Amino acid sequence: GTARALHSVVLYPEAAGIVRAVHFTANARVTAGETLLELDNRDEVLAVELAEVQLADAERLVRRYRQVNQQNANLPQSQIDGAIAAADTARITLDQARVDLDRRFIRAPFTGVVGITEIDSGDRIDTATQVTTLDDRSQLLVNFAVPEVYVNKIQTGTPVEVRLWDGADRPLNGEIIAVDSR
Repeated sequence: GTARALHSVVLYPEAAGIVRAVHFTANARVTAGETLLELDNRDEVLAVELAEVQLADAERLVRRYRQVNQQNANLPQSQIDGAIAAADTARITLDQARVDLDRRFIRAPFTGVVGITEIDSGDRIDTATQVTTLDDRSQLLVNFAVPEVYVNKIQTGTPVEVRLWDGADRPLNGEIIAVDSR
């Protein structure tokens, strides 16, 4: 039969840009969440900072209006509602800026081994550029064919013993997790 990693992905960037740093080498083990590649993010950092300032300003205005109202100034509710809406809009803008900044990094979605990359610092990549592969080889799925006369004897949970092609004497144990219709 043929084997493949239980979890296996091809990693692509979510955004286009200039590669600032590649943080992995081929065949290296990486952990879930580890940064593998960084794109230039100066614009996104500035957008986050600007959104933080705008949110702080909008929240100050809401606090000011509420303090004035507590002193029986009775500002129109529409004016207070407008300030609250502006603060909510600023909060959403900040969240969007943080998402855009996060998209400038490629992180490992799970722990595994990375493949070869042809990307270097300074390269311009886009969302169709393959960065690398990532495989979790801690468990393997082995796909094999069974002669039709044995199909009725194979079912989910049936124990199996697998031997590697290299002639290793020690078999690997597993179980049938799925039976295809063919």
